[in-house]
Amino acid sequence: MRSPRQADAPCSVSSACSVAGRCRARYRTEIADRRLPVLLDNASAVKQVRLLLPGTPSCVVVVTSRDSLAGLVAVHGAQRLNLKPLRKDVAIALLHTLIG
Repeated sequence: MRSPRQADAPCSVSSACSVAGRCRARYRTEIADRRLPVLLDNASAVKQVRLLLPGTPSCVVVVTSRDSLAGLVAVHGAQRLNLKPLRKDVAIALLHTLIG
């Protein structure tokens, strides 16, 4: 069920951006001055990650991606950790552990 406020809101890109902006602001306010780990998994672009970076140094952010996300390193001082694929026998053992 939609609230009267939602029903009256026009469906447009600008209204969606406004809602997303309020959500990001709320997220940043909620985590401000807290010590939290933030995991951003399978990020596809720097822009996607940048929107969710906390505005406080008390949070640790871990980003996983198949891309190098060089902009995070250059602009935000991120530290890159490149991981090699698991050996086949280790990967199979891990899958057996996880799924039986």
